[in-house]
Amino acid sequence: MIQLSQVGEPPLRILLGSDALQFANYKLQMLQSGIEANKEITLSTDFS
Repeated sequence: MIQLSQVGEPPLRILLGSDALQFANYKLQMLQSGIEANKEITLSTDFS
């Protein structure tokens, strides 16, 4: 955390610990699955 305070442009969010990284990756996979599952509906709403 001290190193982060010395970075010119610190990240908006930082994961601390392997459990946080594991949960974040799980969440990303769930979001990606939901996006893919509804891709056809999502793309059907484009205005042409």
